[in-house]
Amino acid sequence: MPSTARHAPSQARAVDVVTPGYYRMPITRGGWSVPCQIELTTVGWRATIDGFSHAADLDPWRAEGVSSIHAYGEKIDRATFDWLLEVKAWAAKHNPEHPCLWPRRAIDFGKLRPLYPRRTTAKWESPPCR
Repeated sequence: MPSTARHAPSQARAVDVVTPGYYRMPITRGGWSVPCQIELTTVGWRATIDGFSHAADLDPWRAEGVSSIHAYGEKIDRATFDWLLEVKAWAAKHNPEHPCLWPRRAIDFGKLRPLYPRRTTAKWESPPCR
């Protein structure tokens, strides 16, 4: 039986078997977690880190970026992956000092402006007053 080296049950996966999917991981210690993807294409295994696709290889352990994402990445769903990309597009227009634009710098929480959470419904409703 393959070993699993994850702390949360949702992150449990075999460490010796690469799984295609969506991930997020910090590029540097204390930095912004960038969106990443591991995909298996007809050419081979390919890694996309923060919107940059690396060259594909038939061996997942030799494909650039795949082993880093698999070892250090946190598994996420497609909606979170898309949201991280949208935050980066928003920050490029409205907040040029946002940490998502500078993922190789550690986050200085004293300079961070608030970011509103993503909405899961089309219309936001306030909770009822009691």
